[in-house]
Order: sequence, then C-alpha cells, then structure tokens
Amino acid sequence: MTLAELTSLDAVREAMGEFDALGRDEFLRKYGFGRSQRYFIRHDGRLYDSKAIVGAAFGHQYPERGPLSHQEFSGGETTVKRRLEQLGFSVEDRSPDRNDGNHRVWLVRAGRDGRNEELALSENAAVIGWDELPDLANVTSRNELEAIFKRVYPDEEDPQSAGQQIGQVFRFVRDIAPGDLVVLPL
Repeated sequence: MTLAELTSLDAVREAMGEFDALGRDEFLRKYGFGRSQRYFIRHDGRLYDSKAIVGAAFGHQYPERGPLSHQEFSGGETTVKRRLEQLGFSVEDRSPDRNDGNHRVWLVRAGRDGRNEELALSENAAVIGWDELPDLANVTSRNELEAIFKRVYPDEEDPQSAGQQIGQVFRFVRDIAPGDLVVLPL
C-alpha cells in the first residue's frame, strides 16, 4: 500500500461525510485513530483529522481492501498532507507556535552505547544507530520500514525487540520535526 493509491476525491469526501454523521470521537474510535495533533483538512468551514480521514477514505475507495489502520502509514507533511493537497484539499498545520515555548521534546540516544555521540555533538544533529539501514526519507509506513528492517537485520529473532527497534526508527524518521527539542544523554 502506498498513499499514492488514494486517488478518489469522492472517497475523501465520503470519509468526511461519515465523520460528520458519526461525530469526531465516534469516527476516530471506529477507525482506531487518535486525534490529530498537527494536520487538519479544512473543508466547508470545518476541520477534519487528516490521517484518520485518509485511512477511512482508502476503505471507501477500495472496499475490498478495507480502511487503513493507523499503523499502516505515517501522517505528516511529506505523506498525508502532501497526498491530500495533491488531491486538491486544503490542509492546515495547527501545531502550536514553536516560538511560544510549546516544543515537543525527544530523548534520542546516539546509537548503542553512545557510539555516535561525538558525531551528534560536532554536527549539532540528532543521530541514531542502525547504520546498515538505507536512506529512509521516502518510507511512508511502518510496514514499509518493517520490511526493510527485516531484510537488513534478518538475524533479529526476538519479535518484541525488533518491533521496539522499528518503532524507534520510525518515530525518528517520521515524527521528529524541525523546531523540536532533542535531549542527548551522554
């Protein structure tokens, strides 16, 4: 699945109609999404949780495949926002003004045993381990990352450990944004 497969404006509108009919909380509960923190579709003077709408719209366009779960794709500027704008929808960034002291804070360890600490400090950048992974800039879903991770690290036998590692890498690639604060424990 890629978000490029969502091509139907009508499917997005149907999802928004369902959102209106059920109400926000019931719609989010039905599809298993949390409330959007940042990106919202503005349509006819109303705001809609962008990622949840996209997940539901996929099911409207492809009823035989069903809606996408929140774990199957990433919401954000380069994924959901971009796809919705390509379809002609207006997407608003409703994140708090990062200049008002409302920053997200992340704890990022610079690789196993701090092996990348010097690099992080010298480059003033957040870095992680998993050096064998390729460029992940175009990964749009956790499932895509999981497939890459299993191909690169086939000997990772503990599914719980693999899942935690995949989650850490995915959050690093998709959730940390410019303006966020990063704490690097030494």
